Amino acid sequence: MRPTVDQVSLDPQRLGDTGKATDLRSYLDSNVAVLGRPMAVERLAGNATAYDAIYISGGHGPMEDLSRCAPLGKIITELHDAGRTLGELEVRT
Repeated sequence: MRPTVDQVSLDPQRLGDTGKATDLRSYLDSNVAVLGRPMAVERLAGNATAYDAIYISGGHGPMEDLSRCAPLGKIITELHDAGRTLGELEVRT
């Protein structure tokens, strides 16, 4: 299922710039095919070390949904047990 976009995050006033909102909408629209086929997190469990990186975006959605996602917990544990680096990236503008 294609992920939904939080429309508040596309609000020009929230982004502080009408151009940024337009650019973001254009980017999302140009990637409909890719975004329409997200990989299920369950597919990674047991195979996470085959990937160089797994990016987990921030925001209120992941905090609510992914914090209780058992397959994601297994993936993080698998990466930890394999000695992979786990970290957090915070970008401030």
